[in-house]
Amino acid sequence: MQAVGGAGQAGPPALAVEAGVEVEPAASPAHDGGVEGVDGVPGAGGTGLEDGVGGGLPVRRAAPNGVERCAAAEGELSLAGRRAGRKDEQGEPKPRIPSSAQDSRVYWSALGSTRRRRWLGLGVVAALAASGWASTFAIDFSVYWTICRSAIGDGGGLYGEASRLPWPMWYRYPPLFAWLLWPLSLLPFRAAAFLWALGKLVALAAVLRELGRRVGATAPMWGLAALAGLPWVLMELRYGNAQGAVFALTAAALLGAGKRPRLAAAGLGLAAALKVWPLFFVPYLAARRRWAVAAGATVWAAALTLAPAAWTGWAAHAAALGDWWAQESAIASRGGSIWFPSQSLLGVMTRHWTALSWKDQPDPNYPLVNWLALDPAWVRGLWLALAAAGCLALWRWARRLPPEAEPSAAAAALCALALLEPYAQRQTALVVLAWPALVAAAAAYRRGGRPRTLFAAAVALVWLQPLTPSAWWQRVYEVWGLDALAAVLLLAASAGGFTMTGVGGSPCPNRSSSTSTAEHER
Repeated sequence: MQAVGGAGQAGPPALAVEAGVEVEPAASPAHDGGVEGVDGVPGAGGTGLEDGVGGGLPVRRAAPNGVERCAAAEGELSLAGRRAGRKDEQGEPKPRIPSSAQDSRVYWSALGSTRRRRWLGLGVVAALAASGWASTFAIDFSVYWTICRSAIGDGGGLYGEASRLPWPMWYRYPPLFAWLLWPLSLLPFRAAAFLWALGKLVALAAVLRELGRRVGATAPMWGLAALAGLPWVLMELRYGNAQGAVFALTAAALLGAGKRPRLAAAGLGLAAALKVWPLFFVPYLAARRRWAVAAGATVWAAALTLAPAAWTGWAAHAAALGDWWAQESAIASRGGSIWFPSQSLLGVMTRHWTALSWKDQPDPNYPLVNWLALDPAWVRGLWLALAAAGCLALWRWARRLPPEAEPSAAAAALCALALLEPYAQRQTALVVLAWPALVAAAAAYRRGGRPRTLFAAAVALVWLQPLTPSAWWQRVYEVWGLDALAAVLLLAASAGGFTMTGVGGSPCPNRSSSTSTAEHER
């Protein structure tokens, strides 16, 4: 088929008026070998031969009546014909960098199937290599694997000293998690650890890819996000913790709350039945007026938590839940002194404001950094007041944001979770900051200025500890709470990205932003 308009020949003039916007043809070099839509994507955005546009792609501009269209929200008509002649090394037209989530899909589809297959292959190889590397460590997964074999397979105890596991290698999850993980315990340890790590990587990649699509992330933004979030992801993968899987479930629920509220409620309920912290998002979803998801998640969490009673009996399951609650309450009462130094607000306050001793801990080599010697009970009371004030401020802020601000609102909530929960160690808990890292990277790349400065400072803090050759200084940085400060900086950097259609930019009208209030409040 000959190119539209012929070589060196402009097509017939076209003029259309839609919502006060004039559409006029722009001159475009001819292409050899077929009809193309937006930047070489066949049929993209509904433009091409079927629209009767010949010789070039139409360009929108504001009509005299003052009605304006945001080019970022109308990617299918925003490309000038002069870009159509630029080719990459595969001979395919180069797509422009998208300025919105709407034309992000066009951007990635225009990269060509060969390039997509190449990146997919590299991703598969990287995931397999990372899973193999993680299976050689998998410290936390070894606890899960062992407890499933001893407690479920041999009828031993799940919690505390009854599990016959030494502190701090105790199983710390509700009974449901052990039952769900029991099939993996039937495999040899290395094979089970490999599949566990691979499954978490696939789940994390899926939710982050969807988040990237919504914020219109490009290759440079993904690179910046990796600089900020990759260390936390790799540490979680290395320890084999369940945090990555629970975070993937929670992130999927937040992403699907609008279009799939029932599925989102079930996913968030399952996450809350495995770990307590996803319940933090029930009041958040209520603030976002996702009433059905918030209520459904609560019901699902309760039902799934009690589900093992169906095959173990109510008395045995109630006793197991009681043992779990007693164990976790005792551990939580230790504040910031348990195992690794907590990067939450409570942990930082405890280490800096109380006379904390590490001599009875598994690693007694952490230094003392306190410059006050306050009563730990008084410090904990102050933390409770600050945490309540922070949650209230987040709830009010999230309630005022429009539906298009969901990525930024959730990023702020995840940062607040890491800072306000009682205990958050950098080795596993902070994988939840992968979401804020991507949102902050997009805001820093698009807006520059203060978001870029804050993001750069966060990246510097994230990499300071692993790049320091001295083990003593690494412990000092961890006790100081540099990861907590990095979470604060990511929160500040991502706070300006209030729209899905161009994080960090000003909101622009588009078709997707016409969601009715009734639909948003489902």
